[in-house]
Amino acid sequence: MHDGGKLLGELSLCDFGEEEKRISPSLVWGLNFSIRKKTLCDLGGFNPDSLPVKFQCFQGDGETGLSNKAIEKGLIAFYQPRALVYHEVPSERMTLEYFDKRFFYQGICNSYSEIRRNSGFVRLSKKNTGKPPFKNIKAFLNRLLFPNSEETVKREINFEKEMLFTRFHAFEKAGYNFHQEMAKKVPLVLEWVLKENYFEYSIPGFNQTRLMEL
Repeated sequence: MHDGGKLLGELSLCDFGEEEKRISPSLVWGLNFSIRKKTLCDLGGFNPDSLPVKFQCFQGDGETGLSNKAIEKGLIAFYQPRALVYHEVPSERMTLEYFDKRFFYQGICNSYSEIRRNSGFVRLSKKNTGKPPFKNIKAFLNRLLFPNSEETVKREINFEKEMLFTRFHAFEKAGYNFHQEMAKKVPLVLEWVLKENYFEYSIPGFNQTRLMEL
């Protein structure tokens, strides 16, 4: 729940009920919203989003960046329940592999936002392998020794939640580290991140093979 609404950002789902209400611009997503053209231009437009995998180092924070700029300017947003869109979530988006990619992608967005917010500062942290540590030994042993007890079922659910959280966090961190490294090693990437706006939207050209070797 958030401001009286139900949100699941990882699947781009939100529902704030049947009444019009004022909400934070951070809760306005690109799937279904409108914005005044003058406001969009004054805010500098959208940051880069939804790029092919081979251009991942040029990924940005999309409408999240636009929303953050709106918040900085003190702008407000409104939820209109009659502007309804049914967002279909296909079965391939309900797999662990999809969420691995989704959180890696989120890590890239987080790095992009941070570098812009800090005017170009790049923080290079230790690489993460993306493999979750096996932490909850007690829960594992209870599941192994007492597989049918109610307490074990609860422990198993908590265990699975913890493992998923750890797994997805690892992929998010890996995406963040990937983007930080690219911004550190490739001046073209850092220059792209720090562009004033992306009204002239074209991916910088360079030797892609060489980039993948860095």
